[in-house]
Amino acid sequence: MKKRYNYRVYPSPRQQRDLSRLFGCTRFIYNSVIADRQMIHETGLHEITDSRPTKKNPDCTVRSFDANRQSALITYERSRKSWLNQVSSVALIQSLRDAEQAFSNFFSSRSGKRKGPKVGFPRFKSRFSGKQSARFTSNGFRVDGDRVFIAKIGWLRFALSRELPSKPSSVTITCNPDSTYEVSFVVDVEPVNLAPAAERHAALDAGLDTFASVVYSDGTREKVGNPRFYRKQQSKLRKAQRALSRKQGPDRQTRQKPSNGWRKQQVKVARLHSEVGHARQDFARKLAHRFASENTTIAVESLNIRGLVRSGGHNAQGRGLRRSMHDVAWGAFFTALGHVAGDRLIAVNPAYTSQTCAVCGVAGGPKALSVRQWECQSCHAVLDRDWNAAMNIMLAAGQVERVKGLMQGLVTSNLACLQASLEG
Repeated sequence: MKKRYNYRVYPSPRQQRDLSRLFGCTRFIYNSVIADRQMIHETGLHEITDSRPTKKNPDCTVRSFDANRQSALITYERSRKSWLNQVSSVALIQSLRDAEQAFSNFFSSRSGKRKGPKVGFPRFKSRFSGKQSARFTSNGFRVDGDRVFIAKIGWLRFALSRELPSKPSSVTITCNPDSTYEVSFVVDVEPVNLAPAAERHAALDAGLDTFASVVYSDGTREKVGNPRFYRKQQSKLRKAQRALSRKQGPDRQTRQKPSNGWRKQQVKVARLHSEVGHARQDFARKLAHRFASENTTIAVESLNIRGLVRSGGHNAQGRGLRRSMHDVAWGAFFTALGHVAGDRLIAVNPAYTSQTCAVCGVAGGPKALSVRQWECQSCHAVLDRDWNAAMNIMLAAGQVERVKGLMQGLVTSNLACLQASLEG
């Protein structure tokens, strides 16, 4: 299987200038292809005219998505713009292929061949978009220990935090918005089986107050706290973004360049966002690895996260709810869990998991988010909202026999709580 290994790289000031030129050239080729395709798409043409006939193209017509014509585009542009010759043609070809792949994804998504969320029409890349990158295949780089040689850039030293398991097939060098650089190698790795020796099943209910409420088939329960990484940095971000708004930024209409103060402050803001993003990814991957290594199967809800975010109101409370949903980053965790658990991850329909009593199966009706505990009107079981939802998820995943044991303990504790409340 293919896997990416990312490392921090530390280019010299001269190499940073060369990399900036490289990113600009690859962006130019990408935008040239986008402009060409956009013209064809808007005019409805399926064929375009070439002024020079060849053996393969005697009638001077070429299909709009012909790869030979796109390779000729690089040769033509390099003959017109000498600065394109200062960077490796390998990166330019990969940028061209990225643009072609973007259009292929767009048309496949529009026709229904591509599953998942709809892919929009490819957009132009901007020098102010933040992240800049260039990709090289095996004939454009070579690795020697903790160094990588990039064509027309030279040797770059990177932090070899872990050894590469195999010879990389491609490398991507990236400049992040916080002015840090990374190299990413694509390598072949053997799949690792993280399934535990002892059989144990888990069901997970995602939340906002707590990140997740988990019930296990052995009768144990767990509530994973919500780290709230964004909330912890919110005051610093607010202060940094206000300072950024007071400085002269770029103006696309007048093509005015940003001031040096704006660039420096933008890096400060980007670093704060980078800290939040890295903390979220680290938390999600470590938690996913723990669940995958300790449980035979993991049942979760198949949540429409985008729909949940849009469902929040437009008042202050709704904006706070949407901010909390973005901060908890369920999508990053479920993606990481799917990578490490594979087919051991079971996604169930989330409908009525918080409304149905896991003891008797009677639906109790809709409940506000403020209701954290409720009593079933049929069996009078006092249910914790999150534990009850997790057990319904385990039931929906087909773990009926295992839930029966959990129900027995739940009913016993609920009867004791009910009796204590009546006596009080």
